[in-house]
Amino acid sequence: MAHKLSERELFILKILVKEYCRCKKPISSAHLKERYNLDHSSATLRGVFARLEDEGYLFKEHSASGRIPTDLAFRTYVDHLLVLNKYIEIELENLKTELSDKITDVDNIMVAASKMISKFTSEMSFSLGITINSQIIKSIHLSKIAKNQILALIFLSSGIVMDKIFFVMEFDPDKKLLRMIENFINEFAGGKTLPEMEMSFKTELDSLKGELLQYQELINSVLGKLSIVISEFQKVHIEPITGAALDLGSPAVSENIKSLVFKLSEISTPNVLIGNETGNAQFKDISIITAPVKIHEDVLGLLGILGPKAMYYEYNIDFLSHFSDLISRILSDKFKQWR
Repeated sequence: MAHKLSERELFILKILVKEYCRCKKPISSAHLKERYNLDHSSATLRGVFARLEDEGYLFKEHSASGRIPTDLAFRTYVDHLLVLNKYIEIELENLKTELSDKITDVDNIMVAASKMISKFTSEMSFSLGITINSQIIKSIHLSKIAKNQILALIFLSSGIVMDKIFFVMEFDPDKKLLRMIENFINEFAGGKTLPEMEMSFKTELDSLKGELLQYQELINSVLGKLSIVISEFQKVHIEPITGAALDLGSPAVSENIKSLVFKLSEISTPNVLIGNETGNAQFKDISIITAPVKIHEDVLGLLGILGPKAMYYEYNIDFLSHFSDLISRILSDKFKQWR
């Protein structure tokens, strides 16, 4: 286990990682001393480099080369970042008006947000429109809009309304029957999260009694359609950039990113995964920064940056954290009248 770094060791490690991210090549003690006009002697720097290497923070490709940060070094650097600088605050205020003008629904603003993240960080970005694991159902409303066509409205505690028109070709329920089914669903769905509602579908279906029992097949069809509605709202948008570290043309890469995004959506605070911390060997040279988007403190979705380990962490982490807060405020204002 690595020992706790001294102030000197931490300072030298931070500027070494920062310099490596800038020039993307092994860093020597002479280079660091000249670049940052350090008061430390070359012998002192070499001694610190050696201790950091022994502790697993640095490595070198061959005896004559400079040092390269390890995942542990990047992790330490990430955990000791500086606060957001004034430039980013000004840029975020400028973005607020632009984003507010673009909003038509949650999915649109999340896609627009990921595009802006890539624009301001020059990294690949992604967004997850609605994180279903944390959304609590207030009620579900079913309306017949045409023969064999039903409009489903799922009202969530955050103020979001999920809507979908679907067909039940083998049935054409009248208004009275549809209201009976709606009341039955709301009895067990209200107050549950979306996944909890899905999990209870079969149990509740098996418990049907009385008049509803003869409509078991129709109710099963409606519940199946609601499951599809819920899954469709979990949309991951990946914003590509030229020269990205990952090839999005590969279906396997895209699916692995989406799988990781869904996993990260369960984390309700800003987070950074570096290299092998992702749990996927395909991403061993990649870092992923994420921040949740919330409505009235309920987690709604996720924004993230995906790039090489040698990225500008200081800027990217602070930008994403404050940018997600901005999106959260905009959405909370938009949906407050529906709570």
